[in-house]
Parts: sequence; structure tokens; C-alpha cells
Amino acid sequence: MLNKKSLIIHGVFVAIQIIITCIFLFAEMSSRTFSALNFSVVAIAFVHAIIVSGKSPHKIIFLTAMLFTVISDVFLTLRYTKTGSYTDQVVAMCTFSVTQICYAIYLFLQSNNKKVKIANVIVRAILSIAVIVATVVVLKDDVNALAVIAMFYFTNLIINALFAFIEFKNNPLFAVGLLFFIFCDILIGLGIAMEMFITVSQTSFIYKMVYGFNHGWMFYSISQTLISLSISQNLAFLRKCENKKADNKKVSHR
Repeated sequence: MLNKKSLIIHGVFVAIQIIITCIFLFAEMSSRTFSALNFSVVAIAFVHAIIVSGKSPHKIIFLTAMLFTVISDVFLTLRYTKTGSYTDQVVAMCTFSVTQICYAIYLFLQSNNKKVKIANVIVRAILSIAVIVATVVVLKDDVNALAVIAMFYFTNLIINALFAFIEFKNNPLFAVGLLFFIFCDILIGLGIAMEMFITVSQTSFIYKMVYGFNHGWMFYSISQTLISLSISQNLAFLRKCENKKADNKKVSHR
């Protein structure tokens, strides 16, 4: 159970995130203000995670993941919206990939199931290599660093979500947070595809999801809020495991 202080911190954090999200979803503002508000959601989530991470044995790897998310949004949200630079995109996808690698390590460390751990490593290695090869083969002369890194990143995000749901009871908030992360990236990917490759009717459901309302940023805000909250849930799960082990030792000594 969370103590009163932790509940207050979580409550204030969630309230701030909801307020900021509502502002950038419904209020009219300049693109600079919009980008700043979007970035603040990620930055505040990182600060919250630092405050509540406590003595978690996975604290360093978890906070590293969130730090690289912040770095990614420096390039993608603050810089790219101004510069439109290909380099900013590549750097952002590289740092987002580091985030997913850190989350992969986090999932591996918090798992108590050896078979799941082995499967995590094997599936990740095979699919990561396969998607890179497939990207190069399919795009051929049009292949570039951004496409390869983006596919590597998205593949590992999906794998992380898959294994988070396989061990859902370990940390439900983290699993759901990654799912909303995927929802956000799917909408961003659809937006890019609609601008470059496909034509969609403005009355279609897909068009309204991508352009009719800022669903992508709403999903992203939810994902970062849930992921930041999940560090406390991870601590609670680890305490439960420790208490269970202690009880088993007591029984075995009787």
C-alpha cells in the first residue's frame, strides 16, 4: 500500500498532466507554446519518476529510459518543429531506441520467469535483425538511416509491450503505458503515410483519428504518465515478492 505522502505526490502529478493535456488538446496557441506544453508532459513525468523511484533496484535503468525519452523530445518536439531537420529526426529515433533497449533490460530484470527471460532475448534478437534486413530489402535504393532506426525502435517497442503483457501482474501500469505508446506511434506513422504514400478521404475514420483531434499527443501523454506511475507499482510488486520469499523461508525452517 502507498503511504499518504506518495498518494499526494501521485495525485498532484496526475492532476498536472491532465490539466496540461487538456490545454494543448483544446486551447488555441502558437506552435511554439504547443511544443513547449507537449515537452513539459514528458519532463514532468521524468521528474515524478525521480521523486518516487525510491530504493527500487531497477531505478537506474528505468530513469535512464525516461531520460532518453526526454532527450528524444528535445530533438523531435522542440527542435524538429522549428528546423525540420533530418538529423534531428535521426537523433530522436536513436535516443528513442535507447529508451526501448533500457525498457527491455528493465523487463528482463523484473521477471522471475527464466523461460520468459530467454524468450525475450531470442525473440528480440531475431525480430530486430529481421526487420532491419526487411527494411533494407523493401526500400532498396530509397533506404536511409532514419527508416532503419525507426523500424528497429518500433519493433522493440512492440516486443516490450508484448512481454509486459505476458507478465502483466508484475506491473500493469507499465504494460498499459507501453500500449498507449504504440497507439501514439501508429497515428504518427499513419500521418506520415497519408502525407507521402496514401490518399484517405477526409470523412474517413482514419483521417479523423489522425487530423480531426490530437489523439497522438493524448495517447503519448497517457503513456508517459502511466509509465512514470509504474515505478511505484514495481516497488510494490518487488516488496510482495520479498515478503513471499521470507514467508516461504519461515515455513521451510519450521
